[in-house]
Order: sequence, then structure tokens, then C-alpha cells
Amino acid sequence: MLLGHNRSIWLNFTGGKSAATGLGVLLALSWRVGLGAATVFGVVLAVTQIVSLSSMLAALTAIVLVCAVEHALPYRLLVIGGGF
Repeated sequence: MLLGHNRSIWLNFTGGKSAATGLGVLLALSWRVGLGAATVFGVVLAVTQIVSLSSMLAALTAIVLVCAVEHALPYRLLVIGGGF
């Protein structure tokens, strides 16, 4: 699902906006992890005003949080795969 938003067929498999889709997946899997990632995104964006940096740090935060909070292995693998 994230791959289709990140590497869109309509954009010749380049570019894309998977951050919002990733947040939706995180909120569906674990609202705590999704809320933590969204908070980091918002704080970094407010401080630096760089969306790409905010997205990357939010993805890394989601990976750390999903490993810190007890989740099933498939959830962890999905977040780790989606974060990279």
C-alpha cells in the first residue's frame, strides 16, 4: 500500500507522498505510535520548516516506538519496512 503512494505509476515510479498514508496506517495499527510520530513531525516542522526532515524523523520515531511498545512481529516489520 505504501509503495503505491511512494512510487506511483502515474509519476513514472518516482516521487509521491507516502507520509500521510503511512500516518494513517500507523494510526490504524497503533494509535500511540501514530500519535508519537505525528507529534515529532509537527515539532520538527515547527522548528525547522523542512517537511522532508520532519517526515524522515517521524518515520524513524515510528520505528523506535513500534519496537519499544509491545507489538506483534508483523506490525513491527510493516513499520520498519514502511519507514525505509
